[in-house]
Amino acid sequence: MNHFGSGDIPFSEAEHTELKTTNSKDFIQVPFMIGAISFFHSVPADDLNATTRKLNLDRCTLSAIFQRKIKTWDHAAIKALNPGLTVPANQAINVVRRKLGSSSTSLSSKYLNGATADATCSYNWDIGTGKGGPGESPTWAADTIEQEGSGGVSKYIADNKYSIGYIDSGHGHSKNLAEIALKNADGNYLTSKEAGAAGIGAAGANAVSTALANDMSLSWHAVDLMNQAGANTWPICTFSYLYIRKNLDDT
Repeated sequence: MNHFGSGDIPFSEAEHTELKTTNSKDFIQVPFMIGAISFFHSVPADDLNATTRKLNLDRCTLSAIFQRKIKTWDHAAIKALNPGLTVPANQAINVVRRKLGSSSTSLSSKYLNGATADATCSYNWDIGTGKGGPGESPTWAADTIEQEGSGGVSKYIADNKYSIGYIDSGHGHSKNLAEIALKNADGNYLTSKEAGAAGIGAAGANAVSTALANDMSLSWHAVDLMNQAGANTWPICTFSYLYIRKNLDDT
């Protein structure tokens, strides 16, 4: 057992109980930072709405794209959300994703899995989510493109037109990638840049206020920042945690 560590996912309830009770290794989980995950694309600007250059996608449509149930950019579901889209007929969607499990894989697939609860969505998320470790990723279709790390995903999107993938928002912005405008819980389409610090922070504030008291020694497994309410709230957010043993003495 380490004395401390960090990560983007809280301990599961079972792990929390095992450490604190079975192994008597009392510890706290300290949320020290909040981050966002986004979907980015490389549809050429000339194919988008000339005024906004935005590409809007809701969770249901994204779920279908990443499961390869929607394979072309001119699919009716995408066109309905983007009337100004003028892609070539039957233009293929290149879906790029992380090769191994990651927090961005876990969080984006958890978000897409939420489409299953939407009675109006025809595309259930059927390929699993996982916690983010090796071997715990979704069961991706064979024609998705795997890349190593966020750098590999962002490079593929930048180098290949008509691609789509997920990475942490800041990484995509630093590479000047075009960001998908997501439909948030209040039904508004926005990018993480438009949501800004206030919209990302609102997800954390809502999650903590509804999930538990501000006690870092408790299990934070139920703290869910996903798709929180608010006109400007970004739908895919996570805390980064420090995991710290209360007693650092090994004896």
